[in-house]
Amino acid sequence: MEEMNEKRKGQRLKFCNCGKVIPLTEECECKKEAARLRNKRRVQMKPEEKKFFNSKSWKYTRLSVIKRDGGYCQRCLIKYNFVTTQQFTSTSHKATY
Repeated sequence: MEEMNEKRKGQRLKFCNCGKVIPLTEECECKKEAARLRNKRRVQMKPEEKKFFNSKSWKYTRLSVIKRDGGYCQRCLIKYNFVTTQQFTSTSHKATY
């Protein structure tokens, strides 16, 4: 343990989402695994799915939703009570073009 502390002395560290403490310049193994799985899903995507996700309308809609939600995941907003379903109005669900 002391050897590890000596190694980290003077190094800038960061916390990964999984809870590990790693050097600022390195990437955690969990992130590498997640990226590998994302790439695997992309390769397995059907041509019509690729066409849809690369379309201008999808990219515009995606950015609009991210901006509207302040960059938060919608599931997380609801799960952790940042936003409740009672706060929605019928007009908030309409897409604007």
